[in-house]
Amino acid sequence: MAWKGLADRALKTVSPFSRLAIFLGTEMRKALCYSVVLMCLLNTLAAAEGECDPVQIRVSTTPVIEQSPGRLKRAIDVRKVQGPNPDLLLVGDSLVQQWQPHVSRDFPGRAVHNFGVGGDKTQEVLWRLRNMKPKVSPREIVVLIGTNNLADKSATPCGVSGGIEAVVEEIGYQWPEAFTFVVQLLPRGEHFEFRSQERREVNNYLAKRFAGSGTAAFVEVDEGKISCSWNSRNCSMFRPDLLHLQADGYGILRQALRQTSIELFDKDRLNPALTQKN
Repeated sequence: MAWKGLADRALKTVSPFSRLAIFLGTEMRKALCYSVVLMCLLNTLAAAEGECDPVQIRVSTTPVIEQSPGRLKRAIDVRKVQGPNPDLLLVGDSLVQQWQPHVSRDFPGRAVHNFGVGGDKTQEVLWRLRNMKPKVSPREIVVLIGTNNLADKSATPCGVSGGIEAVVEEIGYQWPEAFTFVVQLLPRGEHFEFRSQERREVNNYLAKRFAGSGTAAFVEVDEGKISCSWNSRNCSMFRPDLLHLQADGYGILRQALRQTSIELFDKDRLNPALTQKN
């Protein structure tokens, strides 16, 4: 565009030191905006849960580059968009990454982009959203993140909640026209009891936080079904590690997403062909 060409030529006439000052000024404004968001998160969580250690929030909401070369390579790969412009975006960790073989079954007729990287915590997803955002224009976004934060036993529920909330806030900033479905933290581990009390606290907070949001919704999963009635010894929903899902487990997630969408919009937004309540 004409104005862009004028701006580029004008910038070339500025001294290197002035360009540096402009760059630093821009970065400082970004840092200031991030600080404001962080303070809002702290205040919200403090009001909701008494008081949250600021260190917990700082860890889960400070963007961090992928912490292994393999994961960074994966992050670079999932930034690339193949085929037509996706209108459905999946964001998260290995639970999202491993959804890929079942995407055509669970989201028929949708152009889906899988933005999942195994091992990610909320802080790494935040880094990818800011530094490796895929060029997509989704109408809906599904978020499934936080189980790796919970795996760190020093992480408190309010810290994990704050990280997930920050991811949803960042998604809203990057794609303001999209609606976000925030899937709950799933049960995991022997007897599906790994940090079960802390996990429920996170889910309870998120359910309240996104109730009536208008731009995002909490997706509650039938834990009795997905845990095979809490039978971890012979559950077809999970892989032997009792963390990652098999095809039937992803089917339960899809049912939960559909039910949430129908309750909110009287139709399944993730599958436009299904427009009536069942």
